[in-house]
Amino acid sequence: MSQVKLYIWVHNITVLDWVPQSPNLNTIEQLWDYVDCQVRERKPLPLD
Repeated sequence: MSQVKLYIWVHNITVLDWVPQSPNLNTIEQLWDYVDCQVRERKPLPLD
């Protein structure tokens, strides 16, 4: 057992099981989603 797991067990700390690749928990994915929305909202200027 690792030192961290032992510490958690000894101190009876509750640990939540989270999927490491969950988009809801991935900050960079949230940032890219925000950037994507901002870019899509822009209106292109006419060429002429």
